Amino acid sequence: MTSREMVTCLGPVGYHLEALDPDPLCIARFSRWMRRIHRCPRSGADPLGYLQVVKRVVAERRIDVTASNDQ
Repeated sequence: MTSREMVTCLGPVGYHLEALDPDPLCIARFSRWMRRIHRCPRSGADPLGYLQVVKRVVAERRIDVTASNDQ
């Protein structure tokens, strides 16, 4: 439910939202603000595989993962 709450807070203010989830029917998928869901291994079962997918998606989609101090 935390992921759904984040989507509900960030989507309406203009963030481009994508998520990684091993479940093709994850709850974030049903939000109008979610642009894309990337399938990945479960982080607990395959942490290195999960990290590889994170790195690949960040690189391919050119996702900015840097922290911002803008408030």
